Amino acid sequence: MAWRWDPAALCSVCVLPAAAVREHIGLASPLQWRVLLEFAADGDAFNLHACAKMLHKPTDAVYEALQYWKASGILIGEGEEMPKEPPAPAKVTETPAPVTRPQPVKPQMTEVLQKEKEDETFSNLLFSVSARFGKPITPGNMETLLYLYDTAGIPADVILLVVAYAVAHGKINMRYVETVALNWLDGGISTLPAAEEYLRILEQKDDAAARVRRILGRARELDRRSRDMAHTWLYVWGMSEELVTVALQYAAENGRSSPIAYANTVLTDWHENGITDPKEAKKALRRSMKPAAKRRAQTEESSLDLKGYEQLLEDYVPSLPADKEKS
Repeated sequence: MAWRWDPAALCSVCVLPAAAVREHIGLASPLQWRVLLEFAADGDAFNLHACAKMLHKPTDAVYEALQYWKASGILIGEGEEMPKEPPAPAKVTETPAPVTRPQPVKPQMTEVLQKEKEDETFSNLLFSVSARFGKPITPGNMETLLYLYDTAGIPADVILLVVAYAVAHGKINMRYVETVALNWLDGGISTLPAAEEYLRILEQKDDAAARVRRILGRARELDRRSRDMAHTWLYVWGMSEELVTVALQYAAENGRSSPIAYANTVLTDWHENGITDPKEAKKALRRSMKPAAKRRAQTEESSLDLKGYEQLLEDYVPSLPADKEKS
């Protein structure tokens, strides 16, 4: 049976780039394809929030899908930021007010002195903070510490950890300590184990970001999204730096505008297929090449250096395990 378009359906058409179909038919997720189809159908009238509502997906998930197509060179979007969700319509029924942090009404110095006499933990806190700062703390700083400790209810050991964190980053002032401590509190970090775990992950992200910057030869800091990706590769998935280098160099040398985002697609594919060895990863890239590029690589393999090899990988499609490929 021969198939053809129903002429009645062709009264309104949308256009898809051939590269999107040929290079990403097995790589892009179903959601990424649905978002691209909506974009193709709507054209200039495309709206992120309307798309998310139609697909019954969160706005940030649709935004991530658009970022995938941008990183793949299919869409162009310069300097866009993650848009905020549109405000929900006002409800007629009265809702309770959200729980907020205590109002910053600082205690008086008389209260500080009284607390210092009555509470040994607070007394030790004042002494320890002064020692960390390397100078006597002012009455205003004492009032801030009492507010954090007594009014906000932050444990003394957590406050000391914030102080140590501030000093390590050259922020020897109580205003910075107060801001960080209250931000941690808002984020649910109110115990010493939670604070230590938060700082451990933060240190891992700093290290992962620095390693990715070194691989790419970048001087500027990575944004939050890129830092999270780097942390996932190197710490959550436990990938080797050599394996990450293969993906990043592949993305960068093939002219991707967002090499980190595109490398994330490649590394996710490898992670899902259990590819951990850099040599096997290169073989996966080789299997993913177009037939013409693969034949060219086979004839030149003996004299091919790494850079020349990567340049042959012009069109990446999802890697498949060898057994699946044969079938």
